[in-house]
Amino acid sequence: MLVSYRLVAAVIVVQMSISAPTRTSTQAFEDVASCGPILPVLNPSQPAGGTLLNSSLAASPRAVTAASASLADVRAAISAAKEGDTVLVPAGSATWDSALDIRKGILLIGAGIGKTNITRGGPYIISYDPAHYESNSPFRLSGFSFDGNGGNIMFLGENVKPAPYIVQTRIRIDHNRFLTTTPDLSYQALTYRGALYGVVDSNVFDTFAYPMRNTNTGWGSDYWDHWATAGFRYILGDSNNIFFEDNTFNLGSAKYNCVTDSQYSGRYLLRYNTISMQGEGQTLLDIHGNQPDADMYASFGAEVYGNLTDTHGFSCVFQAHRGGQLILLCNAFVGGTSGDVATKIWDDYDESLSPTTSPDSQDPNNGYYYLNILGYAGPPIRVIEDEHAGDCPLVNRDYFTDDTANGRAGMSGGKLADRPASGTSVGQGYWATDQDLKNILAYVGANHSAVLQGTLYKWTGFQWTAFWTPYPYPHPLRSLLGDGGRPSPR
Repeated sequence: MLVSYRLVAAVIVVQMSISAPTRTSTQAFEDVASCGPILPVLNPSQPAGGTLLNSSLAASPRAVTAASASLADVRAAISAAKEGDTVLVPAGSATWDSALDIRKGILLIGAGIGKTNITRGGPYIISYDPAHYESNSPFRLSGFSFDGNGGNIMFLGENVKPAPYIVQTRIRIDHNRFLTTTPDLSYQALTYRGALYGVVDSNVFDTFAYPMRNTNTGWGSDYWDHWATAGFRYILGDSNNIFFEDNTFNLGSAKYNCVTDSQYSGRYLLRYNTISMQGEGQTLLDIHGNQPDADMYASFGAEVYGNLTDTHGFSCVFQAHRGGQLILLCNAFVGGTSGDVATKIWDDYDESLSPTTSPDSQDPNNGYYYLNILGYAGPPIRVIEDEHAGDCPLVNRDYFTDDTANGRAGMSGGKLADRPASGTSVGQGYWATDQDLKNILAYVGANHSAVLQGTLYKWTGFQWTAFWTPYPYPHPLRSLLGDGGRPSPR
């Protein structure tokens, strides 16, 4: 794909300001600077080993209002804020001639898309990398329009973060517009550097050729070797991930089309997003394998389900499965049939060339591809095997699919009562659900009206075993840090 350089308490907000706040500014933010009572999040079907987000967050003691949207005033407000405070930025437009680097957990809230407008005038607009990972304070960024002005907008986390390894689990980036004017692969709206988990939801990414980059989490084997450290081992279906849900991606290049990648021990989860292509080019989604000459260890994996892609008739390689694990379920492709739509699986280098103590494989494995279809009721998209390292990838061992181009089907689905008595291959998958998925229109895209529910079972050779269930939707942080899934800010 890409070049291989390669929150149980009600929040009480006490209004405070650098300059004396007015009633108008308080009213403008009251819906997004407070949060109602929070109840524990339960998921009885969570698979063994999976984890759920801690459902208790400390109350934010106060809100600090910046005098204006200028960089100096926003910096002053953040400086006056304490860890966990809300910083409110009023409506207005400003060009920031240097970057805003945030080192403490705050809730940075603008007046809304098209109201608080920030343009890049420096190397990038904003970054968040907490100085004290051990505090795991919540961070939220919401209610802004960001214009990258031909450059990068946001960096999340530390590039090649060294030990000690402590993950963050309370990150939310929501209801923003990210815009750029350079239709190539050089600049991103969001560069995610790993170990900061949470949700990126309800945003609009406009005219980026490559809106999100998931890379430089860490060089070498460290992230894989720390598999016993809390939050580092990759377990399908748990909370230790960066979730991208309910976003709209309007890709902005006739030559390049890429939503995100994952390199250097990365991971991601994309669900219920809408993607609009403007041309052929790069693979839309990528999870990279190991690459010894770049000291790159493989991505841990990805979960990709309920997404809607409008190809506008262009050919599309949706997902590249080059390392780690992959759930690819119930994604729809519309926009005409003139172009070919496929997903690819391949392996460039055997994992033995990049040794690690992890019990998990870096080579492509546990690939389950099902109901990724043309239209809302059409046939499955093609699955293409590309390069091989030895006999990897191998259908019905490393990956299982309902497309039979490379062998018999290894994935099927339906009601639990209709599941076959036994499987025919070790690892064979069955998506057990009571939902009628003959037409998946309601289950895909940022405007979906239903949520996928079910359990993926795999055949162990002796019995069917529950392997994966989708993490609760909407992501709990959407309630713990804001709107409970409702649109905000207003």
